[in-house]
Amino acid sequence: MIVNSVINLSHDEKSVRFNVKVGVAYGSDTKLVESLLLKAAGEQKDILNRPEPQVIFNDFADSSLEFILYFYSNTIFNSELVRSELRFNINEKFSNNGISIPFPQRDVWMINQ
Repeated sequence: MIVNSVINLSHDEKSVRFNVKVGVAYGSDTKLVESLLLKAAGEQKDILNRPEPQVIFNDFADSSLEFILYFYSNTIFNSELVRSELRFNINEKFSNNGISIPFPQRDVWMINQ
């Protein structure tokens, strides 16, 4: 199936970079969002402090401001569990600080003729 050589650049690495994406409502305090995401990552036992987690303000989307939290972990095979625990922590922090995660919304205009 593979004709050419495959080089795995991370085969000797003990940690792998992962990410969690989250959207917040327009009007949210973006610096507070960044701070809460980093705090949530810092509290997770399976997330490494070095390299430090990073938050990227990724986009102005249709219904939300999109952020990506990048982090490293040694827990490669249970990464979905690590990300799930992180999402629970993020949701709790957002809820406690008045940051809402929006759902897609559309305006419907009815014209009566």
